[in-house]
Amino acid sequence: MDERILVVSDTKKLRSLYESELGERGFAIEVSDNGEEAMQKLQQELIDLVLLDLDLERGQGLSYLQEFVSICRQAKVVVVADSPEYKRDFHCWAADAYLLKSLDLDELKRTIETILHGE
Repeated sequence: MDERILVVSDTKKLRSLYESELGERGFAIEVSDNGEEAMQKLQQELIDLVLLDLDLERGQGLSYLQEFVSICRQAKVVVVADSPEYKRDFHCWAADAYLLKSLDLDELKRTIETILHGE
């Protein structure tokens, strides 16, 4: 696999977990702890999928979702959040998938595989 995934989360443990688990699946993983850094990476690198924690500090995740989609149209976006409340916000509809955070990453892995490979 040559697909590149950008993990955007201000939670170090979550970034490390995603980086480790998805890296084991053969994906090239980039990480960012804030939206500004993620924006720079999206502009400079070819990213296939963004895994975005909507619960970024100061509630900025939803704002960055809109910017990511407008800047990098080819990249798919999977959002993860602590609460299903975000799902009701029509701004989230720009994402390719919406998941609740969980330590069980099976659903996340299946979702990513489906989005990137149609499996």
